[in-house]
Amino acid sequence: MNKNNALFLNEYKKLNDICKDSLDMSDGVAEYIKTMENFEGPKKKIDAWVNDYHNLSKCLHIGSILEDEKSLLGQPQCTKQDVAWLKKFQKRIEGGEDPIEELKKYHEKLRYIEEKKQYFEPYLEKAAACAIVVLVFLLALADNKNKKKIEEQMKIKKQKKKKDKKKKKDNIEIED
Repeated sequence: MNKNNALFLNEYKKLNDICKDSLDMSDGVAEYIKTMENFEGPKKKIDAWVNDYHNLSKCLHIGSILEDEKSLLGQPQCTKQDVAWLKKFQKRIEGGEDPIEELKKYHEKLRYIEEKKQYFEPYLEKAAACAIVVLVFLLALADNKNKKKIEEQMKIKKQKKKKDKKKKKDNIEIED
């Protein structure tokens, strides 16, 4: 068997066992892929979703070929990069950073936000009502200040008119 094929098959079997054991999946990688396909939600939110799906599908195909004893004598089926990707993906699954876990975390975050929103909604409504009352009060206060300014300006104008009339009267009397 080709060295890369042997390494790949070994790593593929490890990944398959990880999927079976830690993720509680009976069919390992094949079931992981089906779970990815059936998972509800915005998969675009998970950066590596498409790439991981493509690579897992490729690995499933290669793994199936290599597990068939007739193909063990055949041409190389995989590359060093395929083996390296399998190792990295195993670590990501073990660290809870695989696509399915990432999407679960995303959904948990959305549920948390929704719970907080429902909890704070009544308070937000009260705060909005208070804000409206304060705004109306401030507008009334501003309107009252403007009213006073206008009244003061009107008094000043009236006083000025009285003075002007008085001057005119005085000027007329002096001329006479």
